[in-house]
Amino acid sequence: MEDLWRLVVDTARKSSVQVFATTHSFDCIRGLAALVESCPEAAGEVSIHKIERLLDKAVHLDAEEVRVAVEQDIEVR
Repeated sequence: MEDLWRLVVDTARKSSVQVFATTHSFDCIRGLAALVESCPEAAGEVSIHKIERLLDKAVHLDAEEVRVAVEQDIEVR
């Protein structure tokens, strides 16, 4: 998954586009965290926004918060 995210981030950067991806897969999120850890320059390029009907607004996690959440096995989906 890390390689997939690397491809997505690199392609988005080169194409000057934003990518919105949806997932219920914690493996996908873990791959994003692995990318941030192995490629710190990608940290400014990624974030997670959790949207839930019961919340008044989306919960935003920047790259470092994603990395820590995965490290501590915190549910972010």
